[in-house]
Amino acid sequence: MININEFMEMAREDILTMLPKDLTKDLTIEQNTVTKMNDQIFYGLTLRKEGEESAPTIYMNEPFDRYMKGEPLKLLMAEVCQQYLDALVNRPEVVTQDLTFERIKDNLTIRIVEAKRNSAFLRDIPYMNMGNGFVAICDVKVVEENSGYWRTTINNGLQQENNYDKREMFKAAIENSQISEPAKMSTMMDQLFGDSDRNLLDIEGMIPENSRDHMYILSNKDGDLGSAAFFYPGVREKIAEKLGEGFYVLPSSVHEVLILPESCAPPIKDIAEMVYEANHSVVDPKEVLSDNIFHFDKETRRLETIQSEVAREVRDDSVRS
Repeated sequence: MININEFMEMAREDILTMLPKDLTKDLTIEQNTVTKMNDQIFYGLTLRKEGEESAPTIYMNEPFDRYMKGEPLKLLMAEVCQQYLDALVNRPEVVTQDLTFERIKDNLTIRIVEAKRNSAFLRDIPYMNMGNGFVAICDVKVVEENSGYWRTTINNGLQQENNYDKREMFKAAIENSQISEPAKMSTMMDQLFGDSDRNLLDIEGMIPENSRDHMYILSNKDGDLGSAAFFYPGVREKIAEKLGEGFYVLPSSVHEVLILPESCAPPIKDIAEMVYEANHSVVDPKEVLSDNIFHFDKETRRLETIQSEVAREVRDDSVRS
């Protein structure tokens, strides 16, 4: 059985034979790895043409998985070659971005990740401890004319090169996130069948009886990397105020968390099992937030971590039975 590095060498040789000869002249194909969120390692082939500023990288994790399941190498490499040709046709114009702090400070936002799940990823990323095993990292929205924006995470090199002050950077990111990506809480029914624009955090007083649900979704207005909203100043207290009680927090993904009022919550082991099973069978590995669940006490205003070992006990018990 071959490993992915051996597969990439085979792929490199096939790509060079399958591309038109005028494209392979002065073309080098380099193997590289990138560690992304949740310590997901992506193996890539970078196709670099002498004299060209852009060099497309094509990640080989998916082709390798498909090859191991029996798909022909030639077919997979034909797709890779097509990706390269498409990248040449649609290559973005190389624009030098001004990434000084004054230029980016209004476009900074925060993203929340679990520290232990991102130990390798965080080696090159400045972060701020948010408690309960979570850290915040900073993204900057780089706006491009006629093409919206793309996010890039501030790494140590970018911070040092531009002399960002860490405290100022995170202060701006948290303030901006609350304005540009405000917290939004809705019922499951609203999301599925009702008014998806309604924000229960904006209503006066407690949630009315006819709008109550057994479970709520907390995210930001766009639903993108919205788990960060739970860490905005005052949001937890506001949720407890709207519910009139404490609540459990289920880390559904990096995009949202689920809120279960204490009075509606099933046994803790059932909650823990639900989160664990979803993370290991439904949620994309790069979008998992945490296996742990959490409890917010309305009176003490404390967030308690309930370790994922509870979920493993449930799983092990079910296997043994």
